[in-house]
Amino acid sequence: MTTNKERIEILEQGVGGLQDEVQRLGLGMNDRMQRLEESLKALSDVVISSKAAQPSHSVKQGHTPQYQHEETESSRLNIPPLRTKIEFPRFAGDDPTEWFNRVAQFFEFQRTPEDQKVSLAAFHMEGEANQWWQWLNRTYKKEN
Repeated sequence: MTTNKERIEILEQGVGGLQDEVQRLGLGMNDRMQRLEESLKALSDVVISSKAAQPSHSVKQGHTPQYQHEETESSRLNIPPLRTKIEFPRFAGDDPTEWFNRVAQFFEFQRTPEDQKVSLAAFHMEGEANQWWQWLNRTYKKEN
C-alpha cells in the first residue's frame, strides 16, 4: 500500500512530465507559426508581384470577365467559348510554394479582383493554416 507521500511524489513526477510535454508542444507550435507566417508573406509577395505584372483592367461588379479570343467560326455564330471549371487549391500548411503558384494561376485565370484575393485564399486554408489565419485576424482586429 502506498502512502500519501508516495502518491504526491508520483503526481509531482506526472505533472513534471506534463510540463515538459507542454513546453515541447509550445516550441513546436512556435516553429509552425513561424513557417506559416513565412508562407503568408511569400503568398503576399506573389500577389503583389502578380498585380504589378498584370496590365490594368476594369471589372464591373457582378460581371465575370471573359477572355478575349480570336474570331473563329463558333464566335461568328455567337456560340460562347467553353469555360473550364477549376477549383481553388486548398492549403493545410504543406508545400506553400506549389500552393502559391497554383493560387496565382487561379487568380490570373479567373481574373480575381485584388480586393477579393486574400479573403478567397484565407477561405481555402485548412487545419493549422486556418487556425493560424484565424489567430492572426483576431490579433490584428484587436490592435485596430
